[in-house]
Amino acid sequence: MNRSTCRWITSLLLLLAVQLSASGLREIRITQSWSASMSYPTDLALDSQGRAWVVDGLNRRLLVFSAGLETPREIALPTVGKALGIDIADDRVWLTDTAGPRLLVLDLEGHLQREITLPPDCDPVDVLATPRGVVIADNDNQRLLMLDGQDRLVRTIGNGGGKAESLVPISEAHPPECRTGNRPAEFSFPGILARLEKDFMVVDVLGGRIQVFQPDGSLSHIYGMFGADGESLFRPKGVCGCRVDGGVWITDSYTGLIHGYDDYGKRQESLALDGAPWRLEGPTAISCCGEGIWVVDCRAGKLYRSVLK
Repeated sequence: MNRSTCRWITSLLLLLAVQLSASGLREIRITQSWSASMSYPTDLALDSQGRAWVVDGLNRRLLVFSAGLETPREIALPTVGKALGIDIADDRVWLTDTAGPRLLVLDLEGHLQREITLPPDCDPVDVLATPRGVVIADNDNQRLLMLDGQDRLVRTIGNGGGKAESLVPISEAHPPECRTGNRPAEFSFPGILARLEKDFMVVDVLGGRIQVFQPDGSLSHIYGMFGADGESLFRPKGVCGCRVDGGVWITDSYTGLIHGYDDYGKRQESLALDGAPWRLEGPTAISCCGEGIWVVDCRAGKLYRSVLK
């Protein structure tokens, strides 16, 4: 490591110390943690019974964790090339297969219900079921794809996107190519999707922010910005909207921290353990159920469940 790199890292750590002292700490208590021989788990979704479904794609399986139980239920995915993103709605499990590329819909027993073929150039890293259909994060193409209930492309969100000229099945559609951008409703590698009441959120990973959209795809508001100061995010990876004040929790995989933002987009606090910032190796997906906060640490191959004190 050369001197310039060391100075840069030192400066970043100093800025992080300032940002943590400015935003405050929120103490948690870890109630349970699991490893289950996971290899770079990528995403997490909670079902109606409060169980956590984790995508362990490199091992071609889903793991279903229940609070209080040590051993998760395993659902093998032998025909899935590269599972990455997951969502659960109305007792249906939505799964992205980036090698397909395709979407898979399973029941809660893990049985395949249907399959949706996506355009060959699509890179579906996450999916979110909505009352209108589904939203897909197409990472390599810097866009979101919005489908209706009949699997037809309705709208593309991104630099160069817009409403579809005609409603055709997504397998036959040719979504416009999108380019990276840092303006509102543009992306630098969109990632994990999540709900925020009736709206939906997407992590703009290299953009250092979370963008929130209304059900029709119009932009609502933005959390965070790229950087290392008191209101910025360096490498956001996961988001969930379950704070009491209406705001969100955001994971930063580079710093290993989890930050809380209020409904106005202002950082309020960072999660802490035993009086110090709770720093994970590489937190990605995060979700909430009641008082429980579930977090996937991709780099460590672990799942945590914690509660706020």
